[in-house]
Amino acid sequence: MHFDPAAMRGSFNIPENVEPVALLVMGYPSDDVKPLDLHHQFRPMNEVVFYDEF
Repeated sequence: MHFDPAAMRGSFNIPENVEPVALLVMGYPSDDVKPLDLHHQFRPMNEVVFYDEF
């Protein structure tokens, strides 16, 4: 699964003046599902959080 802002805009009728930036999936996983290999690896915070500029 990946985040697609255009798909979210269409699926949830989000107006053009609102920018979808995240999706929180909630529910129970299937009994046979396993996390991806990268699930427990994290990037340093300074690589993913930006303040006032990119």
